[in-house]
Amino acid sequence: MRRLFLSQLKEFGYVEHADLVYGLYDIIIKVSMNNSDELDSFIFDVLRPMEGIVETMTCIIAPEK
Repeated sequence: MRRLFLSQLKEFGYVEHADLVYGLYDIIIKVSMNNSDELDSFIFDVLRPMEGIVETMTCIIAPEK
């Protein structure tokens, strides 16, 4: 099941990386969006409605100073 999610996630153009991981979560993905509205749309309209998704956590990369 996890490999199916992984292959589905990699099909989205804004997904830069999608990897299976050990630990609290099963998959970590890195996406590149132009703004927070695009990120919201991906999380709430695409990712969370996928069958089998139980929980998500979003971490936004801080800019280097």
